[in-house]
Amino acid sequence: VASGAPYEVQEASTVDLSVVRAYPTGSGPSSVVLAPGGQFLVAGINSSTSFDVAVFPVGGSAPVWTYDFGTQGGLEEPNRTADFGLAWSPDRDRIYAVTVNAYNENPTLNVLYPFG
Repeated sequence: VASGAPYEVQEASTVDLSVVRAYPTGSGPSSVVLAPGGQFLVAGINSSTSFDVAVFPVGGSAPVWTYDFGTQGGLEEPNRTADFGLAWSPDRDRIYAVTVNAYNENPTLNVLYPFG
């Protein structure tokens, strides 16, 4: 569950929706997607000072890969991962991430390669 606050992605029990595990994101998460095969999850993060995408091993407590989109179009505010803006490729080679600027404008599709 990516809820914006607390600054973590939460894994919920399928029995009663209680929090089973939390993955710290440092800033408010905007999206989360489990990879095919269930070994990794990717979190989109609304951050102006840190990374915007983080890949965690399921059950881990720290990301194994991060990515920062930086700024676009001369704006002072950095780009961020759009709400619900993440998807894995079926072979888990790529992450598709839609970013927007600070005003929720200029959606851009980014293709990321976290494992090579």
